[in-house]
Amino acid sequence: MAPVTLKHGRGLYSLFALYNLYHDELASKLSKLHRQLDLSVLNAYGWSEVGDLLSQLLDLNLELSDREEEGLAIVGPWDPNRR
Repeated sequence: MAPVTLKHGRGLYSLFALYNLYHDELASKLSKLHRQLDLSVLNAYGWSEVGDLLSQLLDLNLELSDREEEGLAIVGPWDPNRR
């Protein structure tokens, strides 16, 4: 079975265009769930929406790389024993 593509006059719909197209429809549930997931991840790492997310990701990556080089355990933010 061939994959389904959504087309309009100028080509394929982007995810953003689909969100906008169905903003007031039931499909907007996907957009709301994405938002909820984004906020949950920010909260889990103790990050802010207004912060520089790329800088925070780089800092986390460097921290984890250092821990790996030192042979220390790398755990997710959900671990209550995380140090």
